[in-house]
Amino acid sequence: MITLFIRHGVNDFDSFKKGYDDLKPIRDKLGVLKDAMYTEVGNENNITVTHTFATQELVDNFLTSSELQAAVNDLGVIADSFTAVITEQV
Repeated sequence: MITLFIRHGVNDFDSFKKGYDDLKPIRDKLGVLKDAMYTEVGNENNITVTHTFATQELVDNFLTSSELQAAVNDLGVIADSFTAVITEQV
């Protein structure tokens, strides 16, 4: 499994969360098996989202999806994103 971490600032957490939840069908279509959202203690407008995929190819397709990028642009992201792609080693 491969996990994608994305961290960015948003204008308003509640608006972002609603929009994020509405995008679940797109995430599912793009191969997201599991996702989670975290907020920074003391500033809920700084968020970290994780998405788990079966393959690196699915991660790449997710990150380059024009449909997803267009939808995310409407969610109020205001700060540069940090992205990391990791895999668990056991």
